[in-house]
Amino acid sequence: MSVFQITLTTIDAQQVQFDCASDEDIISAAERQHIILPQQCRTGACGFCTASTVSGEFELKNYNVAALSDEQRANQQTLLCKTYPRSALEVHAAYPYGSIQFGEIPHATFTIVSKTMVTDNVLHLVLTQSDDMDNLLSANIVAGQYMQLMSPDGATVRAYSLACPSNWEGRLEFYIQLWPDGEFSQFLRQASEGDAVIARGPQGQFALSELGLKPRWFIGGGTGIAPLLAMLRQLAEFGDPLPARLLVGARHAPLLFAHEQYDELKQQLADFEYQLCLSQPPEDWSGHHGSVVQALNEALQNGLTEMPEFYLCGSERLVNGLLTVLDEAGVDRSLVFFERFAG
Repeated sequence: MSVFQITLTTIDAQQVQFDCASDEDIISAAERQHIILPQQCRTGACGFCTASTVSGEFELKNYNVAALSDEQRANQQTLLCKTYPRSALEVHAAYPYGSIQFGEIPHATFTIVSKTMVTDNVLHLVLTQSDDMDNLLSANIVAGQYMQLMSPDGATVRAYSLACPSNWEGRLEFYIQLWPDGEFSQFLRQASEGDAVIARGPQGQFALSELGLKPRWFIGGGTGIAPLLAMLRQLAEFGDPLPARLLVGARHAPLLFAHEQYDELKQQLADFEYQLCLSQPPEDWSGHHGSVVQALNEALQNGLTEMPEFYLCGSERLVNGLLTVLDEAGVDRSLVFFERFAG
């Protein structure tokens, strides 16, 4: 194993330097040395950590082409979460020095309070912190972020978006898709209420914009609703008066969940509406007939009294479809915030 020096220059011409082994990615290497670079998914799916390479050799592994196009690669761009150095490497990042944090990402032991299957393969998981109660991880959540969950021995790790905003109860809430062959999915299936789980974070940059006073539209599908719910719950806690709309999509009715949470938000927010969309609805379906992508397209074609901010979350296919609709409608990308979920 070789070790190489990484020199990262920020958009305001500041530099950070750190070592990176040939078998670790740049984000993880920086983190090991207490340098927390801005990132969002750590799976090569979102494109948030895109940077330009200035010099050096590297290998780009297991990334999603939706996050980094062939054209971007040809222009010497890469994803830092999937970049493994093969020499000393100099990269230019698209964020300012102030976006970098220094120190360790906090972690704590949590107890499983409840685990409920809300569909055949989606688990609603609630945890509460059970150690170091003077430093509640939940108090530092920015709605839209994620936590890394680990088995007590630290051998099994997976990142999941939080469905809750910050709180002083030490409470973490998730909607997690369980995969048949997923290592952490197997751990969660076998875990029981009262068992321990280690959580590390919060992390990620998917969050509500603080710029303007615009209506907000939240659009997602599957477990992509988790960070959107966290954002809406935060707005409810703040008593936000601005219009908020939620579009949730699925193929079949049994794949929809969190109905009670939507109804609670309707009671808590001053101006909130939600629409459930099924691409293959039953005959008696009273919601939108068609995909959530079609529902968004129809809304834009009908015209909006004021162009909102759009918050998108879900699978690569879903988010890319939504982005295409927004681009074709001429929506300024400065109004669009999204996170793609990797499978």
